Amino acid sequence: MLTEMIFGIQKAQVGIVMFDATLNETHSDTAEVTEHPVEFGADVSDNIRMMPATLELEGIVSSTPIVFLASITAPSPLENKLQLYPTRSYDRPGDAYDELRRAMREDGGGITVSTTLRTYENMAITSLEANRDAENGNVLHVSISLREVKKVSPLQYGLDMSPAVPQNPAQKAADNAGNLAAQQAEDAQSDTAMQALLGSIGL
Repeated sequence: MLTEMIFGIQKAQVGIVMFDATLNETHSDTAEVTEHPVEFGADVSDNIRMMPATLELEGIVSSTPIVFLASITAPSPLENKLQLYPTRSYDRPGDAYDELRRAMREDGGGITVSTTLRTYENMAITSLEANRDAENGNVLHVSISLREVKKVSPLQYGLDMSPAVPQNPAQKAADNAGNLAAQQAEDAQSDTAMQALLGSIGL
């Protein structure tokens, strides 16, 4: 945070990948409004449905990030992860790209994104574009599109998500026999009532 205050560098973080600088951010929030007439006094919020937020990020990851005041700057989460493989060659831009691709495939809607304006939860990467040319081989230019994944709890809608308990076969057979006997008794009663009705009218 202190380095950003001194140099004016704006950073964003997608999952465990932290950009060295964020070149552009586009935040989009949209709402769907009912087309039906709304009664006076009705709760307006019931007629407006927020759509999933979307985010466009453009940033860079380099092999030589600013290390001023590095002694008081914590390593990025990606660097902490790569420290688990000390014998592996370290290509910071390439490793960042690999991690973004992995997050796109495997993390689904569980990516946390921090930007200069707000922090997003439950985001999914919908588009990833990376550019790395010969002139700037130690710099990765990344463009990412993300979309919020709406999540709800089953309890919110009163759904019973408890696992079904399998019924004992003997108990199931007894229940079926009981249901059959009850149905036969009901049919016999109906037949008796019908015969009595026909007899009363001389048929």
